[in-house]
Amino acid sequence: MTSGCNTPLLDKSFDQLLDACIHCGFCLPACPTYRLTGSEAESPRGRIYLMRQWHEGTLTADEVNPAIDTCLGCMACTTACPSGVDYGGLLAQTRPTLLETRTKTPGERLARVLRRFAVAQVLPNPSLLKLAAAGLRLTQALRLDALFLALPFAEGLSALIQTKLGGPHLAQWLRMAPQLSLLERNSRTNPIQHLNQPCYEPELAGATPNGQTVALFLGCVMQAMFEAIHLDTVFVLLKQGYRVTIPQGQTCCGALAEHAGEPALAEPLLSQNANALLAQNPDFIVLNAAGCSAFLKHAANPLASRVIDIMALLARRPLAKFSQAQPAQVVTYHAACHLHHAQKVVQEPLEMLAQVPGVTLKPLKDATMCCGSAGVYNLQHPDYANAILDEKTRHVLATKADCVVTGNPGCLLQIQAGLRQAKSDMRACHPVSLLAEAYAKSG
Repeated sequence: MTSGCNTPLLDKSFDQLLDACIHCGFCLPACPTYRLTGSEAESPRGRIYLMRQWHEGTLTADEVNPAIDTCLGCMACTTACPSGVDYGGLLAQTRPTLLETRTKTPGERLARVLRRFAVAQVLPNPSLLKLAAAGLRLTQALRLDALFLALPFAEGLSALIQTKLGGPHLAQWLRMAPQLSLLERNSRTNPIQHLNQPCYEPELAGATPNGQTVALFLGCVMQAMFEAIHLDTVFVLLKQGYRVTIPQGQTCCGALAEHAGEPALAEPLLSQNANALLAQNPDFIVLNAAGCSAFLKHAANPLASRVIDIMALLARRPLAKFSQAQPAQVVTYHAACHLHHAQKVVQEPLEMLAQVPGVTLKPLKDATMCCGSAGVYNLQHPDYANAILDEKTRHVLATKADCVVTGNPGCLLQIQAGLRQAKSDMRACHPVSLLAEAYAKSG
């Protein structure tokens, strides 16, 4: 067994973070895994207790890791906590330290090598990501994904690969993958047809400049598989009078490295992004992926003070007017964890959606409860993730809305998968895409 703790790997403030918890239990009903299992060990309070026992040497890393590993990192507990416990800080220090000190099987060691390669070499490389997207598009066009999922041994084989070799749960990955073969090129943003231009001026959208410049953060997966959302973001920003720049040289934000317990791999990415995004001294660095903006806003880097989510930026002033001739639609809103809990962007998306003519907002039960995506959690823990998604899907369907919107790509993929599994024709989209559609219909 490994030693209980390797103190030099922990920050000196770790004890202070632990001491902030008064074990009141307010976090319990807010925690998705506690609600799912009813296990105290899989609640924030229980995990903090285990962290303390491990830090003091009473428990080993191997004994503590299972409960920490099933944490989604959704930060709902921080919203519920009356004592201001920095659970995110505790988790950020605990996961990489456990990774270094716990016993690992050969399959887990191989998985870590592959994970580090993906985080350090694939995600920051746009060419490799585009190649992966092309492969996924071809797989879906040929229906190979559906063929595999229909095989009676698909789940068992996927579980075996994950358990014995530490690889991804293939069946789960195929279920959660974006339906690229079904996506059409975004035509709403004419004359903006692509994102390889250095900047866009408000006049393109017939708007009056407001004197402020924003740099759009492209990210990795967003750029490879969700370019339509980037185009919608540019279009909406131009409508509000912002000058939009697309800095060259930016790369993956590093959030997935942190999720994987490899924060050191994020450091060079943060440095590269700081050099690229601050070169033209923009007023704001705008993001449309809540996980990325939460990571960059709270990371110790020069970008933090200028990073802002697209919904938070749009909420700073009234939206440019829409045409009143808009079709009626019922919309419900799922609050992405890293937007609502991590960044405290709570009312802004709802305020923006309420300004769109024809939109009727329908409240979603437990709108702030995690959908089960949580970075790559749904691939690492498909049983937990699917159970959490089932509850989310039931609540979404109960609204009978035409569209469910959410501000994070992982949530979009997760909820879309739930809707497909339920054989529902309800649409899921990013809120900025809903705004872009309304502006396009305004002419």
